[in-house]
Order: sequence, then C-alpha cells, then structure tokens
Amino acid sequence: MHPRRGVRSTLCRLLAHKWLAHIVWFLGHADSLRFAELQRRLPGNISAKVLSARLKELEALNMVARDDKGTPPPHVEYRLTPYGRSIYDLLEDLELKARGLALPVISQALLHEEALGFS
Repeated sequence: MHPRRGVRSTLCRLLAHKWLAHIVWFLGHADSLRFAELQRRLPGNISAKVLSARLKELEALNMVARDDKGTPPPHVEYRLTPYGRSIYDLLEDLELKARGLALPVISQALLHEEALGFS
C-alpha cells in the first residue's frame, strides 16, 4: 500500500467515526490513561460500551495499545502506539492550522437554504 493512501484511509476512518479523533486527542495529551479516566475526559456522554468498542477499533488500527496489569481489581491502561502518536501529531497540526484560518461568515438563512437544496 502506498504510504499516503494508508494515512489518508486512516484519517478518513478516524474522522468518520464519532469519538475516534477525540480518543486519540486525549490519549495524546497523556502517557497513558485508564478507561474511567479517559471516559471522564471525553466531552459529552460516551457510554462504556461505545468507548470500549472505539478503543478496540483503535487497537485494530494499531493506534492504541492496551496494557492489562492483571491485578484485581482490573487495572487496564491505554496509550498511543508510535503510529497513533504520529496520527495525534497530524491532528495537532490540523488544530494549529485551523486556529489561523479566517473562515467566512455564513448566515443561518443561507445555511438553511443550502441544506434544503434551494441554492
């Protein structure tokens, strides 16, 4: 696979699924986080079931590593892999570039008309 296509497909997948970019973002700001810590830091209300599914998806993409300490009570930590860290760096670059953008002001009426297909 061409390297640019791999990054492109990963970014598309990351941005297309709710919570994936947020999870990478918050894991990128820490060395590692436990499940409950990550769930508390994420904006909005993400259920444990959805967070678990998204973490498994990120593991399958080799972006997140799961470290089970094997102790009672269960102690599991999540961290970004080197590949996940590179994706986090891209997200950070996007944020920095977005801060410098001067976006045009679009009226709510125009947005409503475009959504209805009047333009």
